[in-house]
Amino acid sequence: MSRQRKQTRRRRVRALLAAFVAGFFLNSCHGPASVFSGGPAVGPMEQPGGRARFCVPRDGEPDFVLGMEDLTDTGDHDLVLDSASLGDAKNLMETGAYVTVVKPHQGGVLGVVPGIPPRFLGQGQASTWAGRRPLAGTVVPPRSSRSYVNLLVVVHSPDPGLDGSVKHLVVHDHSGRQHFVHTGGVEYVMAGTKCRAPRWAR
Repeated sequence: MSRQRKQTRRRRVRALLAAFVAGFFLNSCHGPASVFSGGPAVGPMEQPGGRARFCVPRDGEPDFVLGMEDLTDTGDHDLVLDSASLGDAKNLMETGAYVTVVKPHQGGVLGVVPGIPPRFLGQGQASTWAGRRPLAGTVVPPRSSRSYVNLLVVVHSPDPGLDGSVKHLVVHDHSGRQHFVHTGGVEYVMAGTKCRAPRWAR
């Protein structure tokens, strides 16, 4: 191989490496990149507070709306919601995923509501449910906005006589071409008889 050809080959290799490094940092601008893992990264979605456990007696009710969590984008760019799923669920399956965009002057989260159609305890809950929209495609504004998103996941229990539970809700979202996964901080229990304190609290 001539000296000129060797120099040309080295220049091509350097150009390819430079392009790879530039692409890596470009894809990493919103959070930890998934270039090497091949899967979604943990993104700038945040739920205020730590982990919590919420239990409600089901009284034979097979359907519930889980609405204890709100989602906040801590980054500088809009996040687009893609889907929601149940993490480590027992005797529960997802039948719908919605959100409501809550403005600063409006009320709080929906809470956990039994029934479909839901049996609300207050007018505020009914208004929140009426303003719901499909989760997929909803834009969560960045931290410069004071609005937040109330996550509403509808679940159904195949056997309403037994306990149903889900360790956490999982939300997939993206910003540009970067995909993220968010794991919620609330464990939900639909008790077949009565609620019991978790082992760590006894």
